[in-house]
Order: sequence, then C-alpha cells, then structure tokens
Amino acid sequence: NMDRIDMNKLEQKIALNESLEEKSKIFENQSITCIEDFSNEIFYEIFDYFNGYEIIEKFSNLNSQFDKLLYSSSILIKTHFFLFHYQEKIINTFNKLEIFSTKIYSNLKILSISFSKNIDLLDAHQWEIIILNYYPQLEKFYLNYYESINNDNQYPIYSG
Repeated sequence: NMDRIDMNKLEQKIALNESLEEKSKIFENQSITCIEDFSNEIFYEIFDYFNGYEIIEKFSNLNSQFDKLLYSSSILIKTHFFLFHYQEKIINTFNKLEIFSTKIYSNLKILSISFSKNIDLLDAHQWEIIILNYYPQLEKFYLNYYESINNDNQYPIYSG
C-alpha cells in the first residue's frame, strides 16, 4: 500500500514537471522586449491604481498605442469609468455631460468624476438625474472638485 502511494506521488511529480517544462518552452518563445508588448489587460490592472486624471497625466502622449488604449471603449468594459479634465476633452456643462453619457457604456459600476474651475458641476440634483437616467447599474460614485488640476500637490476642495 505504501509503495502505491509513493508511486502516485512520483507520477504526480513527473506530470507536474512535464507541465512546467511545456509552459517554460512557451514563455521562452515569447520574449517581451518593451512595455508596448504587454497585453492591454496588464495596463487595465495598472490603471486600477490611478484616478482618471492621473491615468491621462501619466500615460497619454507616450506613444500612439497608449493614446488608443486610453481613449478606447475597452477600458469601459472593466465597469470603471473616469471622466477627466484634460485639455480639449473638457466636459464643462451638464448638457455636454448628458450628451457624452448617451454614447458610453451604461452598465458602469463605478463612476469617478474629477474636475476644476466650474462650480456649476457641483449641483447634486443634476448628478442625481444623470445617474438615474444613464447609469442604472452604478454602485459607486466619486466626485472630486479641484481648485486647479495643474498643481502637482493638488488636494480636492470637495470630495464626496
């Protein structure tokens, strides 16, 4: 009986070693020489550690691949969406936000809004209307108002 158990363990070790050798050969044939070779999923995981403004600030204009990745709808599939203030991509009125909201993925679970300069966007009633009409699956909503987004040591004046 003891010999049978030892034999089973030996067979399992051999099978595991063969499996590891196969996987090792696969990885040897796939060399990653630069950051652009990483899959989009890796970047989505990295993006989870930043808010929308930080993602744009850190990753935009590095190269065309990052720009396509940042502005693609694929990032919305993760059920995270960040509305950000960034040069020509400013959404500075509720009307523009509503138009924008009709074009994006409505099953968002998390919506994080960061903006500056326009206190009109602090209207809680307008946010309630937009959330109820366009984001029925929303579980979390973050709103950050900054006096200035260009300051490296920025802190939100309002965060809720």
